[in-house]
Amino acid sequence: MPVIDVACAIKARLGAPTVEALSARFGADGTCPDCRTRFGTARLSLCAFSDEAEHLTLVAYHAGCRATEWLDAPGLDRSPTWHAAMTTCWVDMPPSDTPSEGAEAHHRTSRWRRGRTPGGEPRRHGLLRRRPRHVRHMQVPVLLVHPRLESARVRMVGPEESVNADIEGYHRLGFADAVDLAAGPLAPVGASRLMTAGRPSAHIVVRAGFETWAAPVPSPSLLTLIRARGGVLVGVGCEVDAEALATDPPALATAIDRGDILLGWTPLRPS
Repeated sequence: MPVIDVACAIKARLGAPTVEALSARFGADGTCPDCRTRFGTARLSLCAFSDEAEHLTLVAYHAGCRATEWLDAPGLDRSPTWHAAMTTCWVDMPPSDTPSEGAEAHHRTSRWRRGRTPGGEPRRHGLLRRRPRHVRHMQVPVLLVHPRLESARVRMVGPEESVNADIEGYHRLGFADAVDLAAGPLAPVGASRLMTAGRPSAHIVVRAGFETWAAPVPSPSLLTLIRARGGVLVGVGCEVDAEALATDPPALATAIDRGDILLGWTPLRPS
């Protein structure tokens, strides 16, 4: 986890739980907006930009490039750096022939949105639900993504309390946790393509909303699975290490079960 300098004004407005969680938001592969070099293991500095009445954009810099401060100004308008890795996971999938117009079902059940407890743990209902009928527990290819390695967007929900507005945005696109994904119907959140020409290995490229992510397909068996399933799940987590989870199936299963990763289906399009 990086060491991040945070101004007292930012701490006072966001609250301690949010500030404590921020160290997982900014990855070493992030790019400093000032010097345009990787964060690496350097000390970081956080600036808060007031975009709207309820929303803030938090941007990390190298501590040597910019001092931490609160600014009543719009956030930076630049393409974010992201990190992605391809692997497989076992999840409950609804029938693939379910009509897509039920996508709004994903939007109504946002179990994490109550913010964080004083101890910093995500608040979720944690209700056990029966597995819906006709779901299929199956192995599927998944592109794990940690988006926006140098910025984070939050929404204020009360004095010293905020929630992850980036995740809210993905939720509106149709991404859901594993329980809601299984409840269906399976509504695509974007589309995926396999790119093989002129590359030493196949790459999967996914577009969801206005963002595009890609990663190499590490094995022929995974390439076969992508084609057999006709697409890939995209797992978005703003506080996860995509590469580490891709090589640790038990940790990935735990992260999915906890709701740390939102999932969305992207059908394979012709290359």
